[in-house]
Amino acid sequence: MGELFNTPSHPLLVHIPIVLLPLLAVLAIVMAAKPSWRSRLLWPLVVATLVTAAVTFWATQAGEQLQDALQPALGSKGDRHAELGDQTALLATIFFVGAAAMVVIDRWFKRLMRSATALAWAVAVIGVVATVWVIRTGHEGARITWDGVNIGG
Repeated sequence: MGELFNTPSHPLLVHIPIVLLPLLAVLAIVMAAKPSWRSRLLWPLVVATLVTAAVTFWATQAGEQLQDALQPALGSKGDRHAELGDQTALLATIFFVGAAAMVVIDRWFKRLMRSATALAWAVAVIGVVATVWVIRTGHEGARITWDGVNIGG
């Protein structure tokens, strides 16, 4: 099982996309709404979405290892969480591909300004959907972890 600092890596790694996906979605919305900012913010968006997609994939792999290790006790409780995690990793990858496509259009096809604006809004929407999915995934993971735990009672 993947570990970081003598702790299963999955619960540590998932916090990176949980934080970055919403921030990057906001950045993508700003870039779509303010095209003049796009050239300054485009490369940071591309790099950050690449890192986020990679860490999200890494977190899903670590989650599968953790699920396998906990399988006797967990049973099928983790299946929905794992499914949502895979979908989140796919959406994070699509978010990166969209940001990279914006670089191509911005750098080589300046005359396609309408296409660039439409793509910027599409990337922003993908970022929002990825944010919703990471929230859903995290909620399902928290439900599995905390179901039946009685705090303060």
